[in-house]
Parts: sequence; structure tokens; C-alpha cells
Amino acid sequence: GHTGIIAGSPGKTGAAALAASAAFRVGTGLVTIATPQSVNARLESKTLEAMTLPMPETSEHTFSLAALPLLKTFAQTHQAVGLGPGLTTHPETMEMVQALIPEIQRPCVIDADAINALAEKPAILRNCRSTPVLTPHPGEMARLVGDISAQHVNAHRLSVAQEFAQHHSCILVLKGARTIVAEPDGQAAICPTGNPGMATAGMGDVLTGMIAGLLAQGLPPGLAAKAGVFLHGLAGDLGMHKLGQTSLIASDLLDFIPQAILTVQRETSE
Repeated sequence: GHTGIIAGSPGKTGAAALAASAAFRVGTGLVTIATPQSVNARLESKTLEAMTLPMPETSEHTFSLAALPLLKTFAQTHQAVGLGPGLTTHPETMEMVQALIPEIQRPCVIDADAINALAEKPAILRNCRSTPVLTPHPGEMARLVGDISAQHVNAHRLSVAQEFAQHHSCILVLKGARTIVAEPDGQAAICPTGNPGMATAGMGDVLTGMIAGLLAQGLPPGLAAKAGVFLHGLAGDLGMHKLGQTSLIASDLLDFIPQAILTVQRETSE
């Protein structure tokens, strides 16, 4: 499969690089990152395997509305898309994301600043052409719902995730201690893997890339989300046992994803 990542802005090329590398680690064959043209060279220096595609940008070097037709084509020519890491909340970029999401015909993961764009117009999700996977943390979840706090989300994690997934016909991955994956039919799974050492910058970018990479290989959205979340947490647990919770960082997970996959394969075969 060929995974497309739409990500990055000045100071946030690391988010795009982490997502791309994570997609490779779960087995996708090719990854191309669409990113604002002025940060393209910086991003290329951070990624060895991924290809990059420079896009039109605003005066602040974020995605501009002029990128919209190019990104529509970009999304259509990849088996799956990861949208959101490091985009920023520049008004024109948010407007572009809001216009792009209903046009994506391929399986997609919506994360980070793309979720913030959706929070302004969540009804957009009902117009999606395939079932999207959303990966909010509790603060983003509160903004998506619109009239609740992050504290309320954490106190009612399961019901909040289920209600949103059903109402908006999406796969909802509510991140946090025991990440929840809720599906449009009301079913939900609670992930048993993961640890407090994973509460650090970039972990969500890795998860986005992992789920997008699994989608690109043909897994259905619900299964890709559950498998990605489980492997992400397991890689974090393996990293914790090797490095400790205190020192664990997002890029460490890239080195432990292969071991996580091998662990699952070995236990499944037994």
C-alpha cells in the first residue's frame, strides 16, 4: 500500500516525519508526505524512506487554500491518508482542511489540528465518503462535542466515545489511560496496552501513522484502529521495560514497533 500523510508546518516537521516512519514500521510499502513548500527541504532531511510533495502555502508557511485541489488528487492516489499532524490552526489552513475532509474518498485518519478544524464544523463528518478514523485526546474530544469539558470526557470516556461515533458515523479513538476505540454500530473496545510514559509529545503522530499504514494495507477502519492502538501501546510497554517510563519518547516507539508485531504474531501462532 501507499500511505499519504498531509502534515507539517514551520517548527512541526517532526510530527510529519514520525507519522511517516510509523506507517513504514507497520508494513506499508510507500509513504509520501504532502507538506508546505517552504518546509519541504527540512522535512526531507528528517526522512530517508518517505517521499515528499511540496504544497502551496500561506504567508506563515502553512497549507493554503490553493493546496486544496492538489490535495484532493493526492488523497485519491493513495490507499489511505493521515491528516493533521503539525498543521497549525492558521485560519486559511483550517478552512482548507474543512473543505478537504468531505472530498477524501480513501480511508483516512484525522488527528491533531485537523480535529481542531472539525471542532468548528463537526457535521462535516456526515458527508465523508468513507468511514474516517478520528484520534482525539480528551481536550480535543471536548472541543469536538462542544459543550463539555475534558474533565467530563475523562469521567465518562466510554459513553462519550460511543455516542460520538454513532452520531457521526466514524471510528472514534479516544486516547488516554486505556484508549477506547468506538465504532458507528455502538461497539467499543478498550485497549489493555500502554503506560504513563507515553504521555509525551509525538506519541499521537506515531499512532496516526500506524493506523494510516494499516489502512493502506487494506484493513477495515475499525480493525486498523484497534490493531494500531494495541500495537502502539505494546511498543510503548516494550520501550518502557527497556528504557524506563521517565525517558521514553515518541521516536523510541519506532524501534519497538517491529518487536510488538513479532510478539503478536508469535502469540497468535501459539
